[in-house]
Amino acid sequence: MLKIKSNTVSKNPDNKDKNSLAIFPHIERSYSPSPTNRSPNLRISRSQKLLLPSIKTSKCSSGRNSRLSKGNGIKVSISRCGIVYGYVADSHSGLAHYRKLDSMSIITNLPCPKTISESIWPKSSFFAIYDGHGGKACANFLKEQLHNYILEDQDFPYKAKQAIINSFKKADNTFLTESEENGEMSGSCALIVLFIGTKCIIANTGDSRCILSCMKGTKVKLITAIHKPSEYDEHTRIINNGGTLSHDYILSKTGEAVIHGPAKVNPGKLLVSRAFGDLDAKCSRIGGNPNVIIVEPDIKSFKVNQDFDFLLLGTDSFFEFVSNREAVDLIWASVNELKGEDFGTLLNGAMEDLMNDLNRRRQKKNANAMIIAFKNLRENCCEEDN
Repeated sequence: MLKIKSNTVSKNPDNKDKNSLAIFPHIERSYSPSPTNRSPNLRISRSQKLLLPSIKTSKCSSGRNSRLSKGNGIKVSISRCGIVYGYVADSHSGLAHYRKLDSMSIITNLPCPKTISESIWPKSSFFAIYDGHGGKACANFLKEQLHNYILEDQDFPYKAKQAIINSFKKADNTFLTESEENGEMSGSCALIVLFIGTKCIIANTGDSRCILSCMKGTKVKLITAIHKPSEYDEHTRIINNGGTLSHDYILSKTGEAVIHGPAKVNPGKLLVSRAFGDLDAKCSRIGGNPNVIIVEPDIKSFKVNQDFDFLLLGTDSFFEFVSNREAVDLIWASVNELKGEDFGTLLNGAMEDLMNDLNRRRQKKNANAMIIAFKNLRENCCEEDN
């Protein structure tokens, strides 16, 4: 079985990944290195925020007699940006009484920072899923602002991982400060994927997932860590920092109290152990503990190679009833059925089938999903490219 190695950030930014041609190359796990004193000026100032582009809703039709997905309109693009050959995203709306609290960001052709010459700045792009809870405010804030914090950070792009760590903390502090002023208690998980040339950096805070399909779906790998109290490392961290876990209970037929549902983290009564926002869980003035629910992301990085098919991003509710392997197999079944169609129709059909599967499984909650396609998927599924 193939494994992805985890280790700390290299202190030498010039080191190249010698394993880039491996099926699953060396994937680095990042922890906060010591900050530097460099403060370069970036091309994007705080007074000129990067506006999110409009994402066109696909009108592609697969030609199959399938049920329409219960979503908000599939968003698809087949415009290439560097190593990204296309993407598709959609939201499953769930039942009416479940509010839509999630947001997504897709930004292609990221602008060049002033720290390097435009002539050597590679094609770069940014993808993100924000899984909100307790309200929409936090997820919407991240959708509009988190990418700007990253692009403006003094460590970007030479130390992109450190820039992400810095930006997550800055964005969280800003939102918490605003929350204290207006009484906002919402929070959000965040999963971002940043491409700089052929390098992919994935950062996750919370329980959303990023799955890698490789070699026509024969290999499937979970890239992200899951930040839940059921995970041993997170459970230990919570207890060591003064947090507690609680459960809901129901009475059995014999009158015995039986645990019902997953553990919740206190303070906050949250199902995740890391998140943005959640003032009541973090502010000590109102009974919170800033060391229990934290925002520090798990970060992986690797070089995209020729065997990679696509990345699948999804919120926790998307993966609630489907395994990583099942989701990837469903995508491949869809694209193989549509093989020879144009790439937009192929991506549209794959996402349609994913959302219809949620309906069949009676998923009541909101769920977001995104597929980021690489060259291998396009070449193996589109006759026009062969």
